[in-house]
Amino acid sequence: MLKSKKDLSSKDKFNINMPKTTGDRKTEMVATRLTPPLKQAVQKEAQREGRDVSEWLRNLLIEELRERDSLPDRLSLGNLEENR
Repeated sequence: MLKSKKDLSSKDKFNINMPKTTGDRKTEMVATRLTPPLKQAVQKEAQREGRDVSEWLRNLLIEELRERDSLPDRLSLGNLEENR
């Protein structure tokens, strides 16, 4: 489950590290449409934490997937295919 805004307010509390990979590179993209107010809120939070929007969203996704036990500690093609 996503943390509350209060929990996300500190960069130190929300310092998420990318999972270690076994040679995989970030080559895939995900595009989504946002309303202007939602985009502005994302940009504001990313800037507040000193991150760009992509990094901020990626960290948010990583944290949520880990909380759901849907993301292994190490990413590899084998890990991802096992979870299908």
